[in-house]
Amino acid sequence: MAHYQYPNPLDLLFFAEEQATRRAGLPGVHVHIHLELRGQVDVAGLRRALLALYRVYPTAGARRELEIRTGRPRWRLDSPAPDMRRVVQLHAVTPPTAAQLQHDVEALFAAPLDIDGLPPVQFHVFRGLPRGDVVVMRWPHALTDGRGAYSLLEELARLYDEAPDPAALTSAGDERRDDFGRMLADYPIWRRLQAVLELCRPAHPGCGPVLQLAPRPGVTSPGPMHFVLRHLTPEQTVQVGDRMRRVAGTSPSGDYLRGCALHALHELMPKPQPSHGLYTVMLLLDNRRRQGPAMCWNLTSALPLIVPAEAAGDPVEATRVIHRQTIAHVRARTGLQYYAALSLLMYPPTAYVAAVLRATMLSGRRHTSGLMLAGTPSLRLDFIGPFSRPLPRFCGAELHNHYGYSTLLPEPGFALHVNLTHDRLNIIGVCFESRVPVPTLTALMDRFVATLLDA
Repeated sequence: MAHYQYPNPLDLLFFAEEQATRRAGLPGVHVHIHLELRGQVDVAGLRRALLALYRVYPTAGARRELEIRTGRPRWRLDSPAPDMRRVVQLHAVTPPTAAQLQHDVEALFAAPLDIDGLPPVQFHVFRGLPRGDVVVMRWPHALTDGRGAYSLLEELARLYDEAPDPAALTSAGDERRDDFGRMLADYPIWRRLQAVLELCRPAHPGCGPVLQLAPRPGVTSPGPMHFVLRHLTPEQTVQVGDRMRRVAGTSPSGDYLRGCALHALHELMPKPQPSHGLYTVMLLLDNRRRQGPAMCWNLTSALPLIVPAEAAGDPVEATRVIHRQTIAHVRARTGLQYYAALSLLMYPPTAYVAAVLRATMLSGRRHTSGLMLAGTPSLRLDFIGPFSRPLPRFCGAELHNHYGYSTLLPEPGFALHVNLTHDRLNIIGVCFESRVPVPTLTALMDRFVATLLDA
């Protein structure tokens, strides 16, 4: 008898986005984590550790299947052993330059991810640079978010170091969890219907327009994606942390990062802009339990934050506006409302939801619903902290730096990803060249860094 993990409604939303973007000619919804190493990774050892990981977390070695009756995707856990040469691929960077590496990784980034014939967690080792290998971990967003992927990397490093007998390993039980269902156990159907209605209401009735960096899109494909990297030094990272604590009272602070990023965006926006305009950004709340966190699940709620244009002119004031709304969301448990709405909205067949998302994506309409499930923020900014413990080495090589980023939707056409290691802040910008040109993204990132250091 086959064994399956059935995705929760949030996973199903990412599966629907995957189908929608593929049908729109885009590569899908997937994520990359870069591990910059000093020296060469033990490729054979990495493959052995992955096989051990499949024993502890079977979904990491699963395949996507469609349920015959409903057409919904699910993970088949008892899939045959894969060809590990395809799961962990080795690439020669020729010539061995940073520019060639970026070219090769961008080509990989633009390629769809095979999760029907291969496990969803895949690795690419880029070899040839003088300092050492760059390992790219690649996975579909429908499997997990960045926090879950970082936890899988930690487990993979542990299994490599300890080298246990795979036959002695058993599942940690991750595939049997139902955190999503437990969170909504006391949420009756009438409250779920209320949540759907709330989702359809305007987020800011009677207020000004939502400001966007990119013009309204057409129906054509937005073309290739590019990314830009900014790595702060450890000294600069300490400086940013000091400023975070002074402004936001804590470090790291997603509120401070979003406030500074919106300020940089406001300075870069074409002039004139409506004085009564608004900027929107998403608050991402991780709902994993601290004890025994769920690995191969999406458990993050995305909630709207709204900043008036006049507040965005001052990064400190923007941070305070965002912080007040963050506290309000936490106290009101808005994340549960978001999940309650999803539990109904994802009830139809995934292919139907994907068709609706694709039509919306290509129509050029900009939605400003209350919970922004289908909304278009002014700025997408993802923030993820360091590993739960220092990870000095990964599969036989010294770990120098790490950072992650994900594919885009046509709106808003760009995104910023902020990664904090134990001693370094990394900022990655991703854009569609036809929507937000690389020089524009580069200017935005330079203003963002300057604001972080000088706010």
